[in-house]
Amino acid sequence: MSVIRYICNETTRFHTFVANRVALIREATDVEQWNYIDSKSNPADMASRGIKMKRLINSSIWWNGPIKTGNQDQEDLKIGIDDPEVKCNVNSTMTETCDVIDKLFLHFSDWMNLKRSVAWILAVKEELARRVKIKKQTVTDFQEKNKKKKDEQSQKMKIKTRVAKELSTKMIDEAEESIVQYVQSQHYSAEICDLQQKRNSRQIKHYSSLRKLDPILSRGILRVGGRIDKAELSYDSKHPIILPKNSPITEVIVRDGHKRVGHLGKNTMLSELRQKFWIVGAGNVIKSVVSKCITCRKYQGQTLGQKMGDLPQRRLSTDEPPFTNTGMDFFGPILVKRGRVCVKRYGVVFTCLARKWRTASTQIHV
Repeated sequence: MSVIRYICNETTRFHTFVANRVALIREATDVEQWNYIDSKSNPADMASRGIKMKRLINSSIWWNGPIKTGNQDQEDLKIGIDDPEVKCNVNSTMTETCDVIDKLFLHFSDWMNLKRSVAWILAVKEELARRVKIKKQTVTDFQEKNKKKKDEQSQKMKIKTRVAKELSTKMIDEAEESIVQYVQSQHYSAEICDLQQKRNSRQIKHYSSLRKLDPILSRGILRVGGRIDKAELSYDSKHPIILPKNSPITEVIVRDGHKRVGHLGKNTMLSELRQKFWIVGAGNVIKSVVSKCITCRKYQGQTLGQKMGDLPQRRLSTDEPPFTNTGMDFFGPILVKRGRVCVKRYGVVFTCLARKWRTASTQIHV
């Protein structure tokens, strides 16, 4: 019945093996030629399983074949959904996973410009939050309402003047912390949850990629742990910020460090970056950034080499005795002490042009 269902099928698609054989059967025969024979009506069983001669002589199934039952029931010819030979139809839809923040990060290629932009956004956000807080304040007296309105107007003027000022170093540092917190929440959310639940412990799951770094959570930022708290170093150097290697922010930071060290090599860049950041798999990120740097390509480019001319015939004569064609190299002067006086001496080297033979150097007195 399974084979008949495959042959009579008009809608369902099969895997390659079944589809090719069903196509050959339908090309060579008609679908109406195929019928189902139950086990009791199968004449082949009489020959293979054995039967008494009297029953075989009187068997109509053996001599005339099984009785055709006509067209099969359509319900019996339906193919089940769970049939392993049926191809599954998968509907896939593409969704845009890049949100506004990711688009903002991808827009900038300079680390300082990105921090300044985020700092401006945070400054405006803070002022808008203050504005909303003022509007939510409820007053009961009419005079207090008028007073609040005046305060709101003056506050608006303060907002305009405050936002128009230049950014401070503190605002830029806060913007950097916000960017790092967002990146870490996208890649290390499980580790952050573990450290928040275990406030007095630094343990995270044993299968985490950050297990060997002994991470700690400081002001919502993942940092490298360790036993050098008492070292006379800055806090960022003792506990650098952990960053993933497959983030666009990491590439921007590495590119900024590459410019600050003057387009030097991998070890210098790694030493500079680890003053503040610990990038997981930093070697591959640095290699990728350096390979894309146009300035480094110019510095490391090979100079044009000149191809040497053909060798003279005297250098290629191998059937002549050694030193038939000889070259001489003079060197000196060499100061040689003779008694209490230093004298000059010169030397000469005789070289066979056809073979790698040299004579001992001799001194020439002047």
